[in-house]
This record gives sequence, C-alpha cells and structure tokens, in this order.
Amino acid sequence: MPDEPITPEKDYLNRRTFLRAGVLVGSVAATGWLYRRFNSARRAPEPQAAQLANLVPATQSAGGVAAATTQGFRVDEPQTSLQDVTHYNNFY
Repeated sequence: MPDEPITPEKDYLNRRTFLRAGVLVGSVAATGWLYRRFNSARRAPEPQAAQLANLVPATQSAGGVAAATTQGFRVDEPQTSLQDVTHYNNFY
C-alpha cells in the first residue's frame, strides 16, 4: 500500500490545532453573545437621585442611637440572653 493516502503527521497535528482554535473562537463568541443577551444595556438605570428622594433620614436619640431602633418594632417575648446568643451553635 503506498504512503500517499496517509496524512503526514505534521498535517494531522496541525488539523487538530485548527479544530481546537475553531472551538475556542466559537465558545468565546457564544459567551460574548450570551453575556450581551442577559446583561442588556437597553435598560436605563434609574437615576440615583430619584431613588434617594423618598428616603427619610433617621432621627438621633440622646444616646446617639437612631430613634427607629429604640422606639420601633417591639415584641412581647423576653430578649434572648447574651450567653445564648454568643454560645449557641447549630452546626451538625
């Protein structure tokens, strides 16, 4: 059998490199397309000033703690002790 139908090793390895480069270029292009599709720049962000316009500043109490934390939500359960808060571990 003549050697002519057999692809030389140099060309065989070069073909694999070409295919590998093609797959790399395709995956980079697909990644870029997906990134643009899911992170569209068409949605204009709301100006930060408009977001901050409705905020109400916290008033400071005499001790420097915001009044909302001292006068806000209360429950009729006793406060958890510092010992339980700092030493309880729910790790299995």
